[in-house]
Amino acid sequence: MQKKNDFFRKYGQMKKSSGRAWGDIKIGMKRTCRILKNLFKKIVSRFK
Repeated sequence: MQKKNDFFRKYGQMKKSSGRAWGDIKIGMKRTCRILKNLFKKIVSRFK
């Protein structure tokens, strides 16, 4: 019974932490996309 309770406690912690991690990844990806977009604009302007 104790192992079962430990499992569900750890599972609940993982669910919460993975949600926060996904939010961090989403923010990081938005920043990265913005940086890449600006970089590609600079590269294209050099070839014009």
